[in-house]
Amino acid sequence: IGASWQFGSTGGADLQQVHLGLGPRFAFNRTGSTTFFVQALFGLRRDTASVKVLDVSLSESESRFGMAFGGGVDIRLSAPWALRLQGDYLYSKSEGVKSDGFRVWAGAVYRFGVGAPKRP
Repeated sequence: IGASWQFGSTGGADLQQVHLGLGPRFAFNRTGSTTFFVQALFGLRRDTASVKVLDVSLSESESRFGMAFGGGVDIRLSAPWALRLQGDYLYSKSEGVKSDGFRVWAGAVYRFGVGAPKRP
């Protein structure tokens, strides 16, 4: 399962993208301090653009099917915490218009239940 939210502005317009995806992830070298992975996610992509003119805000949103293919590395910092470096190719198509591109990002990962004391 993957979820991401990107935002920014260009030319006076505020832009947002939300990706919600589900799909397989294959991890390698899980026993060391680094874990490499590849994944393919399929799901929802929602784009929103808004512009403010005087005191009136105009916005338009579109939801469509999207895909993300990529991989990355988790670098363990402690038992439950890791630093993630990841790259993805994003693709979606709506009404004959294709939207694609690459994204690279970094973030923190918390693994629930990892590092918890074991019960006898």
